[in-house]
Amino acid sequence: MSPRDTLRTPIRMFWFMSRQLCRMEAEADLRALRLGLNIQAASVPSNESHITSFEQSLLLELGDVFKLDGADLTPSPADLEPEFDRAGFESLRMML
Repeated sequence: MSPRDTLRTPIRMFWFMSRQLCRMEAEADLRALRLGLNIQAASVPSNESHITSFEQSLLLELGDVFKLDGADLTPSPADLEPEFDRAGFESLRMML
């Protein structure tokens, strides 16, 4: 986004996007803090289970990856051109 585009952004949208950036930075900081605390706790011999539990929580967060053999994953034309939801659009527009 260029500086000129930023100046053209409605003020409510600008501050909304600004808050979202702060939230994403806080999420990254929180993850780094959790990682550092778990590594520090794992360095104590009696706390070796902390790193294992942290690894398990990250694996749960990662989720499952599936491999589908021979499955056709191309979207149907109906999926590519969904019906326009005027009521949903109006409710989103009223939020601005």
